[in-house]
Amino acid sequence: MQKLKPIYSLLRRMICMLAGVFVMCDAVQGQTSDQEPLRFEHDVWDFGEIREVDGRVCHTFRATNQGAQPVVIERIYTSCGCTSTEYSKQPVRKGQQAEVKVCFDPAGRPGEFEKRVNVILNGGRRQTVTVRGVVEGRPRTVEDDYPYYMVRGLRVDNATFGMGTVQHGAAQSTVINYVNTSERTIRPKVKYQLRSGVLRVAMPERIASGERGQIRLTYDLQAESRRYGNLVDKFTIEVDGRESEHAVYVAAIAVDDFSIVNYDAAPTAEVSERLHDFGVIAADCGELRYRVTIRNLGDEELIIRWVEPKDEGFYVTLRPGTRIKSGDKVTFEAVLNPEYYTTAEISDAVAVVTNDPMRPYRQFRVAARRGNVK
Repeated sequence: MQKLKPIYSLLRRMICMLAGVFVMCDAVQGQTSDQEPLRFEHDVWDFGEIREVDGRVCHTFRATNQGAQPVVIERIYTSCGCTSTEYSKQPVRKGQQAEVKVCFDPAGRPGEFEKRVNVILNGGRRQTVTVRGVVEGRPRTVEDDYPYYMVRGLRVDNATFGMGTVQHGAAQSTVINYVNTSERTIRPKVKYQLRSGVLRVAMPERIASGERGQIRLTYDLQAESRRYGNLVDKFTIEVDGRESEHAVYVAAIAVDDFSIVNYDAAPTAEVSERLHDFGVIAADCGELRYRVTIRNLGDEELIIRWVEPKDEGFYVTLRPGTRIKSGDKVTFEAVLNPEYYTTAEISDAVAVVTNDPMRPYRQFRVAARRGNVK
């Protein structure tokens, strides 16, 4: 029994030490919570159910400076543009209160919401408050669903369409949803302002009063087509000789048929520089040039199918039809004419299409800023 006494004594000491550690941890945790400079009355506010038609709702969070030093709210970050704040940057002394007013705009945001607001204090310390609730959406109107008024009561849901890439031998489609809000049947017609020649517009000859339907837009490239690069169409809708208030814009990029390509052996374009920034240039600066290299890392021949037509402001000397064998490269110049631009900040781009199936469409961008050159 005597031999066990030292063991019991050691165990007692270990238990006491562990108990002391736990007490210290609890004390530290308590200090961490108490050390927050501002003690908010509450850090979460639930608006409950609100109606979209009633507009924005606000709540003021109040907090007391429980520290010895003055506290300054330097800035506040919100998690959404629908949330705004009002606050003072005046120092809050010990025992004084600070107020942070948080407003939420429910327009176009039906359903549940929870928005965090980060309050940044002097010294970089951060505290967070949250507002939440449920928005009862307002009844949707015809104007909500069809925001573009065209002509003679015809409204549509969209007037600008980017259809990505369209491969040879394939078709790419999208639709315009419409409604006739007039009290009579209308007979719409398409009137082109820009025409690619490969866009089909399938629109009914007659649209009855109150009728809803779709206008189908289809880019259809034949397998033997030699079209590459930008496809751009712009048209208005005409009824009884009167043109629509809005034009419809449709765009896509014509590329090769990659459906049967062996990607392991396909050409691969490596570009030395996609963005060139000349930095600050003199106000009367003349033409600026830099060199770009395209290298073919693939096994098959890389072909430059299309280069965006020369522009007075920014262009490249690369020519369509240029062929680059496996492992080879081609170097060309990009030319910027600052006199073409009227703004101090210059930014432009030139597009190129190749037979690289992974990235057939490339842009070479340039930037510069007019200013005092030291």
